[in-house]
Amino acid sequence: MDERLVERLDAVVAEHEDVLNRMADPGVIAEASGYQELLIRHGELKPLVEAYRAYRGAEQELNDAQDLLEGNVDQEMREFLQEVVAERTADLERLDAGLRTLLVPKDP
Repeated sequence: MDERLVERLDAVVAEHEDVLNRMADPGVIAEASGYQELLIRHGELKPLVEAYRAYRGAEQELNDAQDLLEGNVDQEMREFLQEVVAERTADLERLDAGLRTLLVPKDP
């Protein structure tokens, strides 16, 4: 995943956290229209944030498995780690495509 995309997704995560914090504000809750806007925005951001977190988790698991493969492991563990690497690589490709799809602007 390229750096620009990571920066954009990090900004989406930050906005999502901000929306969650504002939704917890009693002053915002009292104002129905403002709260409704936050609920809508939260609904728009949540699938993207969840997909990005899944991507980051798979990326971390891949890196961990690759690090372990560099160490001194027995043949059975090496085979298991190679399977993990193959699975996580496939997961990352699938998740990357899904993230790019989610980033496409919706028709108005």
